[in-house]
Amino acid sequence: MQRIQRMGLLPCLALFMVFGSFRPIQAQTQANTPGDVSHSTDFAQFGYNFLVSGAIGGFSGMINKNETQTYWKAFYTNFLKASAGGSTIYAAKRSLPIIRRSFDHAAGYWASRALMNLGHSMVYNSSLNRDILESYYLELYGVNMRFKLKDEFRFDAKISLATVIMLSSNFYFQSHLNLSKSLKYGVYYFDMSQTQIDIADGASGFALRNMIFIDPQTQAVDGLEYEQRTIIHELIHTYQFVDYTSSRNALHPVGEQYIFTEGSVMKSISRYVNFDLPLLFAPYSFLQEYENSTVEAECIFYQEK
Repeated sequence: MQRIQRMGLLPCLALFMVFGSFRPIQAQTQANTPGDVSHSTDFAQFGYNFLVSGAIGGFSGMINKNETQTYWKAFYTNFLKASAGGSTIYAAKRSLPIIRRSFDHAAGYWASRALMNLGHSMVYNSSLNRDILESYYLELYGVNMRFKLKDEFRFDAKISLATVIMLSSNFYFQSHLNLSKSLKYGVYYFDMSQTQIDIADGASGFALRNMIFIDPQTQAVDGLEYEQRTIIHELIHTYQFVDYTSSRNALHPVGEQYIFTEGSVMKSISRYVNFDLPLLFAPYSFLQEYENSTVEAECIFYQEK
C-alpha cells in the first residue's frame, strides 16, 4: 500500500487504459457467418492476451517490487512472465471451439479450464512479483483454491463472496440450475427464467462470475449449432474474469488496510472467504459501448471458429 501511495496513480491508470481502450479486435464477425474469420484476427487475439496479461504483470509487479529491484527491472521481468501466462490463456480460449467441434465432452472443457487457470496463475504470480509457478490457482464453482508449489507444498481454499451473492440472486430470478451441464462445462449452468429472458431483450445468454445463463429455447428456435456457439461465447466471458482478478493486485482499495487489520473479525473471516466484491461485474465495468467492446468482440471471435 505504501508503494502505491509513493508511486501515485500512473500504473493504475495505465491498467484502466489497457482494458478500456485496447481494441485490436473488431466485432466484424457476424453470428450468421460462422468461421468467417481471417488469420490476422487470430494473431490479433493472441496479441491482445499477450499484451494485456503482460501489462497486468508488469505494472502490478512494479508496484509489488522488493527493495533490491529497480522499478524498470520489476516491470520487464514480470511483463515477460505474465505474457507467457497470457499466451497460455489464449491457448485455453482457442481450445474451446476446437473441443466443441471435435468431441464436445466434459473432459475437454475441464482440461481447457485447467489450462486457463494455469495461465491465470502465471499472470497472478507475476503481478505479485513472485516466481512464475510459485502457486497454482484454481477457481471452480466459486471455490478459490491455491496450491503452493514452491518450497513447501501447501493447499488452501476460500469461498468467493461475489459468486455466493450471484447464486443467491437466482432465488429472485428463479432460473433453473442444470446440474448435468454444470458438471460438463465446469461452471454453474442455468436455464434462463422468463424474467431473465425479458430483461435480456433478445440475448440468448449471459455470464457472471463462475456461471452462465442460457435461454432454454435457443436450441428449439435457432438449432443446436447456435446454442453451442452461445455456450462457447459465455464460457469465454467466464475466462475473462480472471484478468481482473490479477489486476486487483495493483488496485487494492485503500480502505482494506483498515478493514482487515490483524486480529480483527474481518481478518479471521477472510481466511475462509474471498472478499472479491469489486470483481462482481469486472469485465463490463470499463466499457461504454458494450456491443463493440473488446471483451464482446473476443467472445464473438471464438464462438464463430
